[in-house]
Amino acid sequence: MDRERVIQLDETAFPTTVSAEVDLRAAEVQQFGRLAAVVRRVYIILRSEAEDSDYTPGPRWDGGQTRYGKTYKPVWPKLAQFFVKHNIEPLGFMKAQFWQKKSNRKPLPDQMTSAAALEDWEKYKKQIQGDLTKRLAWEIGSVRSEMLPMQEGLQWPYIRALRWALNNERTVKASPLVRYCLAVEYGLNDIAELFHDQALFQYAFQKNAYDVAWSEGTLPAALQQEAQLLVERVLT
Repeated sequence: MDRERVIQLDETAFPTTVSAEVDLRAAEVQQFGRLAAVVRRVYIILRSEAEDSDYTPGPRWDGGQTRYGKTYKPVWPKLAQFFVKHNIEPLGFMKAQFWQKKSNRKPLPDQMTSAAALEDWEKYKKQIQGDLTKRLAWEIGSVRSEMLPMQEGLQWPYIRALRWALNNERTVKASPLVRYCLAVEYGLNDIAELFHDQALFQYAFQKNAYDVAWSEGTLPAALQQEAQLLVERVLT
C-alpha cells in the first residue's frame, strides 16, 4: 500500500504576507489576508507536486487582468473565509481535493468551496486517518530498526542508540515530528531543538489528525500549545 507523504513546511513555505505582485486591495482581503497567504502557498505546493513542475497561479486566482482583458478578484481570501466558517484545517482540506482527483484534471481553487469539496474532505479524513496511524508507526519502527544493531552488536545503551538513529537522516525514514517527539520523550533536548521548527509546521496544520494518529502516548504539551498559537496567529 502506498503511504501518503507528509508535506513538510518551513517558515518560508508559510509567508505571513502576500507577495507584492498579488493584488490584495479589497476589505475582505485585509481581514483574511494572513490566512489567504497561507492558503495560496499551500495550493502552489500541492499543485506543483501534482504537476511535477513549478506552478504559478496567475491573475485568474491572484487577481488582476488577464491578457484577454478580463479582470478577476483574488480567490484566496474567499477560500480563507470558507475555512474559518467551517473550522477547517487548510492543509488537510486542500490535500483532500488533490487526493480525490483520479484524472489528470487538477482541483481549481474556486471548486474548493463547494458542497462536493466538503464531501471529499469527509471521505479523505476517514481514509487517511488509518493511513496516518500506520505511517507514524512505520516511521517509529524505522528509528528502532536503526537502533537495534547498535544495541545488540555494539552494546550501546538505549539513549546512545536513539541519539544515533534520530541524527541519521540518510537511512532512517522518519519525519521531523517523529524525531522531535522521541527526542523530547527521552530528554535529548539538543536533537529536539534541531527538528522543532519543521515538526511544528508539520503538526500544526494537521493537528487533529496527528492527535488521533499518534500512538506513542501523548504528543508533547509544549508542541500542542505552540501549534494552537500558530494556527490562531494565522487565522487572525
